[in-house]
Amino acid sequence: TTDPETGKPARRETNTMPQWAGSCWYYLRFMDPHNDKAFVDPDRPRGGTVIVQGTSAMAAVIRILRDLADLNVKVVCATSPQLFAAQGESYRLRVLSEAERLDSTVITTQARWLMHDWLYTKIGEEYALSADWDDRWRTGGTLDEVLEEARLSPEDIIQGVRRFAESRPERLARLQACGSPQS
Repeated sequence: TTDPETGKPARRETNTMPQWAGSCWYYLRFMDPHNDKAFVDPDRPRGGTVIVQGTSAMAAVIRILRDLADLNVKVVCATSPQLFAAQGESYRLRVLSEAERLDSTVITTQARWLMHDWLYTKIGEEYALSADWDDRWRTGGTLDEVLEEARLSPEDIIQGVRRFAESRPERLARLQACGSPQS
């Protein structure tokens, strides 16, 4: 195509998703940044799947990936449940298998109830990190003050993901005991 302002040849942008996170792959990787041969060392125990929604939440997680490397959790960028549902089933299952859905939690800067499409179990919801963790409005202030009050600072995210990953044996036992995917 041609740039209408300059008349020079141009390439049309085909990525119409909002902001930078919209252009990310849904599945980022298992956190094993020291492994240059594979996404994950199959001999390392997995810590579960963390589904992240929201540009600022995803940016925060990317900044602290190295701090979480020892936990071996899978990080999935949940840009849009509608867009995800529009993908082929084989792709959706590669990104987020049934077992990974059951063994997941979420991080969002939005209200937790907006994550209902991504919260697959009540047990996973117990570990969710969201701005409304205490069911009240934030009081405002600087971005850092709001994140601190919402318990979404980098330190809070590290602590929350660590708590989620380290409790995996207990979580899986509870899921198995309940026998219900919605437990």
